[in-house]
Amino acid sequence: MRPLKALLSIAVVAVAVVACAPAYGGGGPTVLGQRTVAFGADYDVIRVGPGDRRFRAVRFHVSDSPMEMFDVRIRFGDGSSFSPSTRLRFEEGAWTRRIDLPGRTRVIRTIEFRYRSIGPRSGRARVQAVGIR
Repeated sequence: MRPLKALLSIAVVAVAVVACAPAYGGGGPTVLGQRTVAFGADYDVIRVGPGDRRFRAVRFHVSDSPMEMFDVRIRFGDGSSFSPSTRLRFEEGAWTRRIDLPGRTRVIRTIEFRYRSIGPRSGRARVQAVGIR
């Protein structure tokens, strides 16, 4: 009886893990790239590496220091681009909402953005772009 109980316990845990996984669809979130940015006001680019770069949406995560991101432009494999009309304000450790890309899945080549520090704190922030399939 013990092997059957162990097998049932493993099956219950496996079902719970799958049921609790985020509903990103098709393989989950993928880190597209990241940049550590200096403070003041500036411009930077995240270049998406090789591999399957087809995504439906993106999110951004900022750690280490608060900042504001604006003039975001996502450049696609076919040469077109998309600029979501948004000004993103991050406290340390914050995530953006899901930003859906136009059309079906899109190949992302680069993500360009402008940024500036907010608040009295100085330092460098790490910006991470995550693609959602």
